[in-house]
Amino acid sequence: MTQRFKEDEDVYLENFLLNLPGQLQNEVKQHICLERLKDVEVLRDLNEHILVRICHTLKPVFYNEHNYIVREGDPIDAIFFITEGIAWTYTTSNKDEGTVPTYAERLVEGQFFGGELLEWVQKSTDTSRNDLSKLPVSSKNLKTHTKVEAFALMAYDLVNILSNSKLWKLDPEQLDSAAASIVQRAWRNRQGSASRDPQNPGVAPDALESKTASIFQEAWRRNQPKKDDSVGAS
Repeated sequence: MTQRFKEDEDVYLENFLLNLPGQLQNEVKQHICLERLKDVEVLRDLNEHILVRICHTLKPVFYNEHNYIVREGDPIDAIFFITEGIAWTYTTSNKDEGTVPTYAERLVEGQFFGGELLEWVQKSTDTSRNDLSKLPVSSKNLKTHTKVEAFALMAYDLVNILSNSKLWKLDPEQLDSAAASIVQRAWRNRQGSASRDPQNPGVAPDALESKTASIFQEAWRRNQPKKDDSVGAS
């Protein structure tokens, strides 16, 4: 594989990663992107366990110079983290004389595009978030200036991870509340079973609540970032 890449002067991250074993691909993506994800305001409150899972779903992409990646008005189905090259993002305004750009902002390595998708995920309910038949539309164009390499976080991957990780975002008090709710449902179910089978009275509610809360608290502590974890700079 080394000889193959030596013969090709244009070795892009997309091609390189696809030639690595799956676990090594994940390690490379985590090494490149974990600290960058911590810089994203909407994501920085997530614990490292979830951020690592997000890293593993990132997809390497490559675009030639002067190509549109996203057009204004297009649905946003991914967030792009730029790892190489220069891109421009800009809006347009419709006026009598035609459509003219209002301003342009340069995006380089360490920056990302797709904040509107993050805001949509953050504000939407569980039901609307899981319905990917509706996505926010971009208010800006994203166009390459040079050749651009990036990692794309697809909407369905982000939604899937966050939907399956809701408990990891809760603080201890919220975990206690969630545990109590689960205990109440479990106790009602067991009481129903006990009424049908007197030989199986089930577990006392205090013991069940204590055990459940203990499990939740331990999971929360285990998945919190260490105190010396630092946020990487762009």
